Amino acid sequence: MAGDVQDDIQTLYEQKVASIIPWSGATTEGVKSYISTLKEDGTWAEVDYTTGCDARRANWPAGVGHWNRVLAMAAAYRGAPRAEGYAKDPELRGAISRAMEYWFANDFSTIGNGACMDGGGLVNDTCPCGTPGLWNTNWYSNVILVPRTAGSACLLLRDELTPTELGNCTHITARAYTVFYRDPQPPYSVGANTMEISSIGITAGLLENNRTGNTTRLFDAFERVHNGLVIEKEDRVDGVKPDGSFHQHIGIIYNGNYGAVYASNVRAIELQARNTVFQANQTGRDVLGLLTEGTQWMIFSDPVAGKHYWDYVRPKSSAYLRKFMEKLTFHKQATSGIGGNITEVRVLGDAWNQAQMQRFARDLGPVPTSVNAGPLIGNKMFWNSDYMVHRTNDSITTLKLLSNRTKTSECINTQNPYGFHMSDGVVYQYSTGAEYHDMWATFDWNLAPGSTTDYNATALGCSTTEAFGIESYAGGVSTGEIISSTF
Repeated sequence: MAGDVQDDIQTLYEQKVASIIPWSGATTEGVKSYISTLKEDGTWAEVDYTTGCDARRANWPAGVGHWNRVLAMAAAYRGAPRAEGYAKDPELRGAISRAMEYWFANDFSTIGNGACMDGGGLVNDTCPCGTPGLWNTNWYSNVILVPRTAGSACLLLRDELTPTELGNCTHITARAYTVFYRDPQPPYSVGANTMEISSIGITAGLLENNRTGNTTRLFDAFERVHNGLVIEKEDRVDGVKPDGSFHQHIGIIYNGNYGAVYASNVRAIELQARNTVFQANQTGRDVLGLLTEGTQWMIFSDPVAGKHYWDYVRPKSSAYLRKFMEKLTFHKQATSGIGGNITEVRVLGDAWNQAQMQRFARDLGPVPTSVNAGPLIGNKMFWNSDYMVHRTNDSITTLKLLSNRTKTSECINTQNPYGFHMSDGVVYQYSTGAEYHDMWATFDWNLAPGSTTDYNATALGCSTTEAFGIESYAGGVSTGEIISSTF
């Protein structure tokens, strides 16, 4: 049995490494530039290393800029297809070591305070503004963003890491996982974030015990992944809902953001665990299938652009929405706008013989020829989310309602400050897929399409965006072809 588990750990490692290289961004031109512009101290002039309270909270430039470069370099050293000339290149390996050494030497736990992981800049915490070290006031950067990318780079180099590098790689990944051991656990360690942190824990487990693997941590991390693959039936509880929607931040439908990340992470983890003792059971597979099916209802296509998009029901501001949509689309390739690679959906669907995932890949894999790629015909009421979708051969209509089970919207990191009315009966109608492109700068946030509001009675701003509805009366009745919705 012990030998079998050790074999499975090696299989897990090999499959995880194989999954990292395609998204590493490694190219010959890019790696050449990274080597030539790396300074002697292990930093890049092009990267903004502002840290602490002065650093930007969203997509922390220091963490993203530094570690994305290191990851691409590590993948090239490992033999990434688009940078094969750098495989096992000693100059490249030396550059990677310098870049790693800079970050590890300036890590907040090394020269600052471990409390900076998720308490930086908070009143009465032990990591006030000015605390030395590389950290961000947004817990996400310290718990997920940096450990995820740094850990991936470390895994690619696992067999060649120096003892110091291995120790630091293990520390930065295992430290992120410690949030699960707190009592109580921090409120952010739920839903999609559970998957992200568990994935980092798997990385730690593959590095620990001098690279042979920490069986205890690996089983614990996979148990947390699979414990999250459940249907959350109660209102105001995050996760996959019985209707196939996904909630995050209590009462907000988020299939197209946190739910996309959640599903992508689960797929990635399960592909890595394929044919090992760590893979999900049938119950977990069914939950991922339910989420995949629900998510497909929320996607429309623009055949002229050759892209798929999320329905605009997601809570984001106009400027951020345009930027976000650009990131979450695909053009004439098997990359899905729902946060993952369609080939991965197909491979996992086939491995599990999972019908919803197989249909998703079949319908959305080709370049779309209509607004309703697939097509998926009929209507569906997402009763847990007060959300309705009606699809015909050549049109898609969506409706967002509000009840005391769901929230209006939310504003985070100044994104979506005008979203208070986005659940007030808002209707979006798509026949070409291009109806709402480039119109958000002129959008009247007090009078969204289809809504009825007390115009300008609520001053729109971040502080007023988020609220639960008052009444329980909201929902719809559907035959599968005809639907009536009201609130």
